[in-house]
Amino acid sequence: MPLRKDLSTIGFGYYDKLQFDPTSRYALGMQTDFEGRTPTENDLVRIGMVDLKKGDQWTELGESRAWGWQQGCMLQWLPGSASDIIWNDREGDHFVSRILNVKTGKQRTLPKAIYALSPDGKWAIGTEFFRIQNLRPGYGYPGVADPYASVKAPKEIGLYTMNLQTGATEMLFPWRIWQPFRTMASPCWTTIIGSIICW
Repeated sequence: MPLRKDLSTIGFGYYDKLQFDPTSRYALGMQTDFEGRTPTENDLVRIGMVDLKKGDQWTELGESRAWGWQQGCMLQWLPGSASDIIWNDREGDHFVSRILNVKTGKQRTLPKAIYALSPDGKWAIGTEFFRIQNLRPGYGYPGVADPYASVKAPKEIGLYTMNLQTGATEMLFPWRIWQPFRTMASPCWTTIIGSIICW
């Protein structure tokens, strides 16, 4: 669905995220001031939504400094919610996620970035975007150095779950456990696991 021409700098992000609210009236988007180059740690995107029943009216809701052209900032509606959205951002030297109620303006910050949400919207799976950026630039986010850059399969980081109500996180498994399964055909795996483990 085409939007107004003056909204041409608005994009969304990854294909498997909930861009539309349950009524299909509001579409989330990210607005940039540039095209044609890789984002740096100083570039931000404005978070907003388009009202498809009011002439594509754009309402700005926030901003992010944790984004890329490939996967955006993981912006999406919380599953089943007509008011809450979530996206990744950066605070100082770490990545976080924000949950915003678009009706009340109330916002809260969770301690880690998210990658995917559970169907009930209660928890997320995530991983370290600095690791992805280090090994597959453009799929992660700039601005945070990978402290394990010299380690092929660090035990300190991996895939984690995060409770979206409390922010509590739990390691599902560290990347170290994948070491015995590394591929011999290529120095890097080509899946998301391969974005984080490179040989």
